[in-house]
Amino acid sequence: MAVKHLKLFGIVSLVLLLTVIISVIAIILSMPDVETIDGNKEICFKAENGEIECGPTVDKIHLLFETELPVIYNDLLKKEKEDTVKYIKEQDIQLQNPFEAQLEMKPSARLVGARDIKQSSDDAAMTTVRSWRHDKDLHYTDGFQRYGIRYQNGRMIVPLSGTYSVHSFLTLRERINGELAEQQVAPIRHSMYRFNVLSSDEEIGSCIQSRKNSSIGSYNYYSSQVSTVLRLNAGDEISVKINDVSLVDKPEENFFGVNMI
Repeated sequence: MAVKHLKLFGIVSLVLLLTVIISVIAIILSMPDVETIDGNKEICFKAENGEIECGPTVDKIHLLFETELPVIYNDLLKKEKEDTVKYIKEQDIQLQNPFEAQLEMKPSARLVGARDIKQSSDDAAMTTVRSWRHDKDLHYTDGFQRYGIRYQNGRMIVPLSGTYSVHSFLTLRERINGELAEQQVAPIRHSMYRFNVLSSDEEIGSCIQSRKNSSIGSYNYYSSQVSTVLRLNAGDEISVKINDVSLVDKPEENFFGVNMI
C-alpha cells in the first residue's frame, strides 16, 4: 500500500515539474526580442524615479554635466566656506571689513619718460609733454599703472573721486649760443594741469625758473619738479606741460605720478 502511494506521488510530482518547465518555455518564447544596446553609441543611467534610462552617449553625458556637476560644485563650495569659517574661528584670525580691504586698492600710477617720442613747440604757449611710457611699455621699468588709472595722449585719467597726490619731474637741457646772454629769454615754466568735460585746463601746480646766462660750456642743465595734493573727481585728466618742450632731456630720468591717498 505504501509502495503504491509513493509511485503515485512520484508520478504527480513529475507531471507538475513538466508543467512548470513547459510554462517557462512558453513564457520565454512569447517575450518580445530585446534590442541589444551598442555600448559605443549609447549609455544607460539610473533616473531619479529609479528606472534605467538609455540614450546616445554624448547627449547623456552632456545632460549629466549640466544637471549633476552644478549640484556637486555648489555642495563643495558650501563645504569650503564652512571649513574656512571654522578655521578662522579656531585660529582666532582678525579679518578686515570689506570697506577697509577696498581702501588698499587705491588707483595709482607712475609713468616714466620715453625716448622714442619726439616733440617740438609750435609757439611759446604751454605744450603737453607726451613722451611717457605707459601700459605694457612700463614692463621692466620702475613705472606702473594700477586699479583703473588710464593714459591717453599725454594725460592720466583717474577712475575714482578722492584726494590724490600728483607729481612730475623733468630733466632739461638747453644749448647755449652766443646770443643767449643778449636776448630777453622767457623763464622755464613747468606745470601740471587738470581737465574735465565741464571745464577747460586748470593749472594745479607749477615750477618757474630763470634761464642761465653762462659763457662756460655748450649746454645749460636744469631739473624741475612739481608736486601737489588736491581733490579730483572721477574722469579728471592730469597732464604735464612746459613752455618749451624742446628742453626735455634724458626721458628715462623723467617721471609723472598720480596716487590716491
